[in-house]
Amino acid sequence: MTETFGEKGQEEVPSQKKCKETILDWAASQHISMGDNLAAALCETDQSSLGQANSTGEKIAKYPKDYLLQTPKVGVPPELPDSERDVKMMKYSKALDYYEKIVGHEQKSYGWFVDLEIFGAKVKVNVVMACLLKELEARCKTMGMEDLKFKTLFGFVVKGGFHDYGMAIDFDARDHWLQKPGKTKWNMPMAMALELQKMGFKWGMYFHETREDGMTDSMHFEYRGTIEDAIRQLRSPEAIQIAQTCVLPKWRFKGKTLYEYALRDVPANPRA
Repeated sequence: MTETFGEKGQEEVPSQKKCKETILDWAASQHISMGDNLAAALCETDQSSLGQANSTGEKIAKYPKDYLLQTPKVGVPPELPDSERDVKMMKYSKALDYYEKIVGHEQKSYGWFVDLEIFGAKVKVNVVMACLLKELEARCKTMGMEDLKFKTLFGFVVKGGFHDYGMAIDFDARDHWLQKPGKTKWNMPMAMALELQKMGFKWGMYFHETREDGMTDSMHFEYRGTIEDAIRQLRSPEAIQIAQTCVLPKWRFKGKTLYEYALRDVPANPRA
């Protein structure tokens, strides 16, 4: 498992405390949500884990924009602690079973899959994923990444795993295939990767911990939350509109829209 700093009561030295406070202050100024544990992990980061010359925790604190918003990067960064996620992730096999039961291969004709243009590229994904990606794009703009674009995006591809259900996405896959941890290259702002993890995505960056070949998959993100968790975290009007206009199969969902289904247990009047 990826080591999480700051959760075992380690005593912070003054320089680490200042580093953490600097990172947290700057992140807040850019509307980047970050907790103490991740900030502490970044301050513990050394040159070998980042793969960048002189990129110590102190340098990250001095130039946080370079680390959190700029690309490209090399190396495996700290994983977002579970305590800082907004969505509790299901384990791999449980999440696959969940989407197999809800979506299933035989239901593709019912409109679960949509074509989406996002971050300057086109991709076919599950409509739930489309909502999440639109939400992500809006959040990235808020954080100062208005011009962020990718050359290629891969979503629904029948090759096994979450891609079969359109619940995984690969960013610039042609340039960032499976790699060794020490030489992993990735072309994404750290702030965006953190936001995806907050939203309930598992980052393939950390697959080397369980893959037999020990390789990372830095381009890959798969959503391991429920449909309800996905829709309830939407704030972007564009993302909400997708959920409100998608009508689910009548035989199973009684003609509800995706938005109605996800919020079915929420009172219409919160004060009621």
